[in-house]
Amino acid sequence: GGSAQFAGTPADTQFTGALDAHDPQTGDWQGLFALQYRKAELEVKQLQLTRQTTRTRFELQGKVGLADAIPAPDLHGQWEGLALPFTGKPWLQSPRGTLQLQSKNRHILLNLNGSLAHGGNFKVQGEANLSTPLHEWNVTAAAHRFHLTPAWKSYRLPPIDWHLQAHGNSQRTLVDRLTVKALGGTLYA
Repeated sequence: GGSAQFAGTPADTQFTGALDAHDPQTGDWQGLFALQYRKAELEVKQLQLTRQTTRTRFELQGKVGLADAIPAPDLHGQWEGLALPFTGKPWLQSPRGTLQLQSKNRHILLNLNGSLAHGGNFKVQGEANLSTPLHEWNVTAAAHRFHLTPAWKSYRLPPIDWHLQAHGNSQRTLVDRLTVKALGGTLYA
């Protein structure tokens, strides 16, 4: 269930509302939104999604340019109480984090920074160039004190630190560097 309100003209429209949803797999979710469409741009004034059973919360603000065939986002947001996957035993828990997604001239930038359960943290920086024929991309990701709890185990594995650099395109992926530190040793690939 929920409610939505629309106001304005086709060239300048405001959308506001609330959403209550139940998913048999993930439980009850509530959402709030306040959007404005004006001059081929969607402004996200408020986009909030909350999962009641786990207190998971996502918030997003910013703008999305809609003048070109590919939308151009300039969005920032944060989360609290993230546990993945949403169903079953989580293997990743992030108490809080931030995200940024930006695009200019078909060049997309993504940044994620978050804390991990048990005192760790992670960071992901990626970019993609959609103006090239094969959509070239690169990513750098790192985690410190990452605790993995496999679904088939009843205990956590010891914490690991890892760092990844990779690049590719729509046809291939190349790992440039992978470093994993765990159990007093280091693996380089």
